[in-house]
Amino acid sequence: MINLVVAMPAEASPLISHYRLRLDHKAYGFSVYQRDVLSLITSGLGKVNAAVATMYLQACVAGNREEPGVWINVGVAGHAGLEIGQAVMAGSIRDQATNRVWQPGPVAETICPAGDILTLDKADFSYRHDEVVEMEASGFVATALRFCHRDRVQCFKVIADNAANSGRDFEPAQGSRLIAGNIARLDALIEAMTGGM
Repeated sequence: MINLVVAMPAEASPLISHYRLRLDHKAYGFSVYQRDVLSLITSGLGKVNAAVATMYLQACVAGNREEPGVWINVGVAGHAGLEIGQAVMAGSIRDQATNRVWQPGPVAETICPAGDILTLDKADFSYRHDEVVEMEASGFVATALRFCHRDRVQCFKVIADNAANSGRDFEPAQGSRLIAGNIARLDALIEAMTGGM
């Protein structure tokens, strides 16, 4: 199984369309979409929501597979200097509140560059951090690593704001466009992680 954890419906919308996913009407408390070997859940903002959604999706799909699936957190993020629309995979993920660090398995950087991700408890538009900043990755990765080896866990973030283009006035539709513009790279990441499962 390929399991995608996405914070917001606007970020999920182009993925639902691209992969032709259908809403699972039996899911309760979260919106879960499925088709064949791919499942997607929208978690809501923040690392706690991401952790709970990841656990919930694991419970939904656990009986549908013989091997651990791959887990990918997909969403938008900010960075001081990277260009808007640039896709980044996680080289490492650090939780700012706990300073705990996780390292997903390596993936070929021909797909997109690897970068360090910093998970914040609330949005910060100061652009003072060196890392890619967002609010879900640490909760996601800490939970997903309970189910499978780190080689089967990754975060895929698309830069939505930077020091020259503040995210204070970010609109959800922008997130949809940015994710849609990077679906080919996400497909390549999924292919690399699954071997064409």
